[in-house]
Amino acid sequence: MQKHFSHRHGLVPHDVKAEDEILCSGCELSLSGSAFACPHSDYQCNFYLHESCFNLPRKIRHESHPEHPLKLLPFAPYDVSAFSCSVCPRNGSAFVYHCSACEFDLHVECAFPKETVNGQGHESYADQPRAHSEMQDALAACQLESEIARRGRQAILDSVDPPNVVRRYYYY
Repeated sequence: MQKHFSHRHGLVPHDVKAEDEILCSGCELSLSGSAFACPHSDYQCNFYLHESCFNLPRKIRHESHPEHPLKLLPFAPYDVSAFSCSVCPRNGSAFVYHCSACEFDLHVECAFPKETVNGQGHESYADQPRAHSEMQDALAACQLESEIARRGRQAILDSVDPPNVVRRYYYY
């Protein structure tokens, strides 16, 4: 039995079959093959981790947020128990790499898009085909959401009418 920081019970190695349709409690992706599981079925934990999620580093530096290191948290640090990834437009409710100074959040699969689990690659958001304009819109929405979370209502007003733009109106 091995202890993991994200779960109160010890975890044991477990072989998961694809037909079991189990999601990893860390990255929220499908799980099959070697994993770690909570043996306390009487507590109905249903806690499973990919081997790679079990071994994730607790702190990382990531190119998408070079200002500060990101700390791995077992769940979102917000009251709503979910987070919006600062890199892709998806939400999450499991493991998150987080910067508390900037309220920057990153999915596990966005932090390590090329990592593999049992020889199968995690499908990262970047690997999914999308129209270029749709990606730009999604990125702009994420950036605005992040600014709103950080600065509040003023971020919305500034995005519509930036404070450093001087408008001159002429009447005839």
